[in-house]
Amino acid sequence: MEPPETGYRGTELGRLAQTFHADYAEEDYSSLPRRLANAHVRVVARVERKADESPYGACGDKQHTLGRMIRLDTSSPYTNAHARLRKWKRAGGLA
Repeated sequence: MEPPETGYRGTELGRLAQTFHADYAEEDYSSLPRRLANAHVRVVARVERKADESPYGACGDKQHTLGRMIRLDTSSPYTNAHARLRKWKRAGGLA
């Protein structure tokens, strides 16, 4: 699996997040749920293509397993964003 962006180390996630926010700052909010759904479909398809490989086998970077890379690049950021949005909604009286 490829990293979400090149040129960043694992300890520079804040800088990576800033790049992501800058890249999508002009994105129309109404398109974001569709983009998220499309990304989900691509991730599931990619995992299904690798179904014969063990999720605990070595990945391309040889440092992490395939399962760990999937978690680092997909579910962990999603969980983090979900928690931040819930906190933001509660603080703004929207929840």
